[in-house]
Amino acid sequence: ARKLVCRKCKRHVTEVTGRVVSEGTRKYRLCDVCIQESGYSELITDGTDGNEEKEGLLLGVEEDMSENRQIAWVMDDDDLAEDSGADLIIQEVEDSDEETSG
Repeated sequence: ARKLVCRKCKRHVTEVTGRVVSEGTRKYRLCDVCIQESGYSELITDGTDGNEEKEGLLLGVEEDMSENRQIAWVMDDDDLAEDSGADLIIQEVEDSDEETSG
């Protein structure tokens, strides 16, 4: 798990002392002090002011990052070809036995 830091002042923040701020398509965390100084209080998207849907979208971004790593692993052509070939041979033998006996 990463430590949460304020994007503006780089101080350590927690779920209580920092908030997720959305500006256009970008989302980042600011501490309460920096939020008040910069006037971003209306852009908070971490669910503390009733925006639970936006919080879910932010979590979705983090999940997508881990899914992309998995996709890169699955797309390794050498492993896929080797595994698929072994499975197909087994299936062909089973199918030919059924055709002969039936």
